[in-house]
Amino acid sequence: MMTKNTLLQNGVMACLCFSAAPLLLAEDLNNALDQEPPVLMDELVVQGDWLVNAKNQQVFEHPGARTLVDRDDFKKEGASNVQEALRTVPGVFVPENTGNSDSSLRLGIRGLNPRFSAHTNVLLDGVPLAVAPYGMPHLSIAPVALGNLESIDVVRNGGAVRYGPQNVGGIVNFNTREIPLEHQTTIKVKGSHWSDSPNSTLGQQNYDVFTGGTLDNGLGLALMYSGQKGDSYREHSSSDIDDVILKYDYGLTEAQSLSGRFHYYHADNEMPGGLTQSEFDDDSLQSARPLDAFKGYRKEAVVKYQNEFSEYSTFDVTSYYTKSLREFTYFNLRDHVNPAKGDKYYRKPRYYDVFAIEPRLSHLFVGSGFDQEVSVGYRYLEEDAEEKQYLTPVDADLNPNGSESALETKTVEGETTAQAFYIDDRISFGDWEVTPGIRYEKVRLSVDKPNVDQYEVRKNDYEAFLPSLNVLYRLNDATRLFANYNASFGSVTFNALSKNEDLEEEKAGITELGARYSQGGVEAEITLFHIKFEDILYSSYDQSTGSTLFFNAAEATHQGVELAAEFDLGLLLNWSGFSVFGTYTWLDARFDKGVDSKNVSFADNRTPFAPKHVATLGGRYETGNWTYHLNAYAQSHQYADVHNSEKADLTDWEQELGYKGNIPGFGYVNARVDYQLPVTGLDAVISAGLKNMFNKEYYLRSDTQLAGLYAGAPRQFYVETEINF
Repeated sequence: MMTKNTLLQNGVMACLCFSAAPLLLAEDLNNALDQEPPVLMDELVVQGDWLVNAKNQQVFEHPGARTLVDRDDFKKEGASNVQEALRTVPGVFVPENTGNSDSSLRLGIRGLNPRFSAHTNVLLDGVPLAVAPYGMPHLSIAPVALGNLESIDVVRNGGAVRYGPQNVGGIVNFNTREIPLEHQTTIKVKGSHWSDSPNSTLGQQNYDVFTGGTLDNGLGLALMYSGQKGDSYREHSSSDIDDVILKYDYGLTEAQSLSGRFHYYHADNEMPGGLTQSEFDDDSLQSARPLDAFKGYRKEAVVKYQNEFSEYSTFDVTSYYTKSLREFTYFNLRDHVNPAKGDKYYRKPRYYDVFAIEPRLSHLFVGSGFDQEVSVGYRYLEEDAEEKQYLTPVDADLNPNGSESALETKTVEGETTAQAFYIDDRISFGDWEVTPGIRYEKVRLSVDKPNVDQYEVRKNDYEAFLPSLNVLYRLNDATRLFANYNASFGSVTFNALSKNEDLEEEKAGITELGARYSQGGVEAEITLFHIKFEDILYSSYDQSTGSTLFFNAAEATHQGVELAAEFDLGLLLNWSGFSVFGTYTWLDARFDKGVDSKNVSFADNRTPFAPKHVATLGGRYETGNWTYHLNAYAQSHQYADVHNSEKADLTDWEQELGYKGNIPGFGYVNARVDYQLPVTGLDAVISAGLKNMFNKEYYLRSDTQLAGLYAGAPRQFYVETEINF
C-alpha cells in the first residue's frame, strides 16, 4: 500500500517533471513565432482555464449545453442547500435525499441514476469533490455548503476532454466566493420550520459568514463559514454540518500568481431511513431506525501556480491533497416478515487519501482571418483507500446488546494510480468556432481483500482514448448554435473490484445539438441530446443474503429535449419590475439490454429514478425596497427499479417493504418576499418564504440498504436575514 509520504514524494517528482515540459514547449513556440510575430487583436485573449469562476458571457459562448446558477438565483429559489439550487437547471434531476444524509449529493442528469452522483464529475473550484475520483467517485459525502458559493456551473456536455473521468452526466463545478478587492463582510442567518414535523425543536438553522479583501501588498484573503444545524421534518433527522474555507491569491509578479485554499468540512447527521408500507400509513414522518447515522470529514489543501508569460501564452499547474472519511451506521434487514428492523447494526468507516498534480499550457496563435488556441494538459493522481466494517448486536428494543466487533473478511484496502493526457485545439474563423480534442486515460486499480488466512490482491488496468468535437456558430450577435460529440469513461470502484475482478469500465458517447439566444430582455436556450451508455455497472442488493453484487449488466440510450427561457417584462412590455422564467425537460431513457442478478431481462424498460417530464415556472416582481418571488416545480412519475414494477407485479412482502414500484408524479409551489432595509451605508435584507405552500403530499422510494418509503417535505416556513458591509 502507498503511504502518505510516498504520495507526497511522487507528487513532488511529478510536479518537477511535468511543470518543466510545458515551459520548454512554450519557449520553442515563442522562438518559432519570433520569426513572424502575429498581430493580436485587442479582443482576443488566451482562455486557458475556461471553467473556474466562469461568467455569463463565457457560458453564452460555450459550444454545448451549459447553465450558470449564481447567488441571485439561490435567493430567488429560497435554496438552503445545493440540491435545491440545482432544481431549476434543465436536464438535472435532483431528488430529495432518500437513504442518504443531508451531506450527500444526488444528481440524476439526463436520466442517469442519481445515487451519490456517480456518473457526474462534480468539482469545487475545478478540484474533484469525490473522496476518490476513480476508486470511489460517489458523493456519499459532498463537502460543499451553499453559503460558501459564488455560483454553480453545470456543463452538461462540451468539456469531457478537460475534465474527467465520470462525466457521462456532464461536469458540475461549484465556484467558491471570490476574494474582493475591497474588504467585505457578509453575515446570513436562516431558520426553517415544518408545521407538520413531529420534532418539537426550532427546526433547522443555516449560518453563513464571509469576510475577505485584498491587502496593499496584493495578497487576497477570504475566510468563509457555512453551517447547518437542527432537525428536519422527520423524526431522527438532526444534522450538524460545518464547512470552513480559507482562500488566498497572491500576485508574485505582474504575470505570475499563486492561489489556492485550505478546506475543512465536517458532518454528523442522523438518518431517519425508509419505512414499510404499514409504518408509512401509520405515520409517514416517523423513523423506525433510531441508530442509523452518517458522519464524515474532508481535509483539503489546494495550490495553483499561474504564469501568463506572454500575451498569447499561459501556463498553470494545480496540485491538491485530500483526506476524507465517510461512515454509515445502519441496521441490517433481518427478514422479509419484519423487514424494517434488524437484530444487529453495522458501522462502515471508509478512509481515503488523494494526491494529484495537473499542469496545463495554453498558447494562442493568430493568423489572417483566424485564431487558434491549443491547450495541452496532464494529470497524475494517486488514491489510497481503507474500507472497514464493524458489527454490533441489538436487543428487541433496538438497543445495543453486546460489544462491537470488526468484520475482518469485509476489510478492503485499495490504491489507484491514474494518468490522463489531453489536448484540444479551439479554432476560430469567421463566425465559426471548432474545437477538436482527445483525452487519454490510463488507470491501474488494485485492492487487497482478506481471503481465509491471507490477503487476495486483485488488480485491473483500464485505459481509453476519448475523442471530442465541439462546434459553435455565431448566427448573429444574439444567437449561438452548437453541436458536439464527447466520449466518457468511468473506471471500476474499489468495492466493485473486490467482489468481481472481471468488470469492464463504463463507456458513453454524448451528442448534442442546440441553440442559445440573448437580447432585449429575452434569454432562451434549447438542446437536443443523445447518450449511448455501455457496460453499465449494475449493483444488486440481495435482500436474502445482505450482500451487494456487481456486474456489467446493461446498455442504455438516453435522449431528450431541454428548454429554458427568461423574460424581462420591463423591457418587453414596459411592466417595470416584472420577470418570468421557466424550464422544461422531456426525457426518454431506456435500457437497450440488461439482466439482473437472477438473469431476468429488463431490456426496453425505463431507467430507474428518471421522470419523463420535469418543469419549473417562476416569476419575480420588484418595487421599491420589496421583491416578491413565486415559483413552481413539477415532475411526472418514475420507477424505483429496473423492472418498472407496478403493484400487481410485486409480492406481498415486496409491497410491504416499499423499495420497488412506481413513484407517482407531484408538484409544489414556493413563495418568498425580500425587504431591503433603508439604512444608509448598510446592505441588509430580511426575507420570509414558504416552500410547498399548499402542503402537497408526495412520497419517494429508495432501493439502498435503507430501503423503503420516504415522505416528501411538507409545508416549510423560513425567515432569513443577510447583512453586507
